[in-house]
Amino acid sequence: MDGLSDMLSLFQESTIYVDPRGDLDLAINRNEKLRNFRVSSSAMCRASPVWGAMLTNGFKESSPGSDPVTFPEDDVLAFFILLLASHLRFPEIPRVLDLELLKEVCVLCDKYDCLVVVQPFLDRWKLEVYFKKGYEYTPEGYRSWAWIGWSTGDPAIIHRVKEYYILHSRTNAAKELLDTENSVLDEELPSGLVRK
Repeated sequence: MDGLSDMLSLFQESTIYVDPRGDLDLAINRNEKLRNFRVSSSAMCRASPVWGAMLTNGFKESSPGSDPVTFPEDDVLAFFILLLASHLRFPEIPRVLDLELLKEVCVLCDKYDCLVVVQPFLDRWKLEVYFKKGYEYTPEGYRSWAWIGWSTGDPAIIHRVKEYYILHSRTNAAKELLDTENSVLDEELPSGLVRK
């Protein structure tokens, strides 16, 4: 798969069968973009210790025949990419992501501790985005690169982002980090990147 359009063609069904013999239904719903997925709970447990804890520690949502396990705060496309990777459906994973989707994938990798499942794709994704847009010299662009650098542990990206924020941010009376547009950055950047 080269791009998102190929992956989006999989979104034609009401339930997307990531694993047709799966034993678990998921509902990912952010910004009113509800998608239902049938997955293998064992594949999810192997891919992420966080998912493993959710699905094996007696969560009522994870019992057979129950309502789908819901993920109301997660980006649908980014979550789908993680599901494809955790179910070893590598040919269906896009070779190119835009900056925002790459950031969302990285946010979820950080949240669910599952970077390992997309590790084979990260260098290509980062290079494709960088060569198309560079570091995108906007506050939003640097926020995206902050998540990408932090979650992948890329020292060059982290250095570039820190350099930018040293030169283009300040603190207010409450000691919150502000960008050039006076937006509070503390909650928009990875917590380990911003220290109080």
